[in-house]
Amino acid sequence: MTVSQSVITPLMTARSTLAIDVADRRKVRAALRKRKPRETGGILIGCRKGETGVLVVDAIETPDEYATDSTWTLRTAGANRMLADYLAELPLDSPFGYVGTWHTHPRPDPEPSSIDLDTFGKEAAGSDGLVAMLICSSDGRMTATVGNSMLEPTPAAIEDLASYD
Repeated sequence: MTVSQSVITPLMTARSTLAIDVADRRKVRAALRKRKPRETGGILIGCRKGETGVLVVDAIETPDEYATDSTWTLRTAGANRMLADYLAELPLDSPFGYVGTWHTHPRPDPEPSSIDLDTFGKEAAGSDGLVAMLICSSDGRMTATVGNSMLEPTPAAIEDLASYD
């Protein structure tokens, strides 16, 4: 079955957002400084808000021992283990779970590369729920992208979780 453009269009016109706590932004920036000149990254824990919002309550680093100054790979086995350990500490009725990935660019450009967009596009296309990708550059700037099987990867506004409505 294919999805018609008319189904996708209403979602694409809504403003997409990623709300993340200031402490988690600091955590990502600290990981960038610690691992520089190599990229690093990890998983985002949170929940979804409607069809276009992702709320991030934690950013967990999942180091890649093979990372370079231009590549970082999410090692699935390690990330799944870290995610399971994290979720095991939450109440059974917690709304929180995996909502995406984050990684660094150890240069002053937080824009997603073509590899970033391709990898994220594949993840988003296989997800019913909205997923996010957060990128932090060496100068501290961040960009976010969100998407799912009904929403092509789309740039998202980054908002402070404390003030998110």
